[in-house]
Amino acid sequence: MGQTLAERVVLTELPLTEPRDYREERRFYSKGGEFAQIVNEVASDRRYAHIAFWSSPRDGKRGYHFHNKPEYLYIATGELELHVKDRESGEEASFDLRAGIKVLMPAGLAHYFLAKQPVQVIEYHIEPYAESDTEPYDQFD
Repeated sequence: MGQTLAERVVLTELPLTEPRDYREERRFYSKGGEFAQIVNEVASDRRYAHIAFWSSPRDGKRGYHFHNKPEYLYIATGELELHVKDRESGEEASFDLRAGIKVLMPAGLAHYFLAKQPVQVIEYHIEPYAESDTEPYDQFD
């Protein structure tokens, strides 16, 4: 049997550290504000070709699509719900996301977001974005 949606969608909370705690991925607050080191891979050959920022107001919805490649997100501020659906099995799940969480969604997973409060999100990919990467999908229960 294949993996459940909860096993396929990867959520990682960046640890809240002190400024001089040099972990691979982390975040901290200082007099200057918040710092989030979202990706810091040792000896990685991955280079990010697409980095984008998006925001939504409270109760804002966006998405209702799927991508033909994995999607990486970092929740910078706020709280939102991520709703996902496996288009083949029909399985649906939702995840509560908040500031400090990284998300990895596999290619082909239909999804939409509902902001519980104003949110700011950073989206990044290892390949440049192309219009053909996104297909509309609105068949959620």
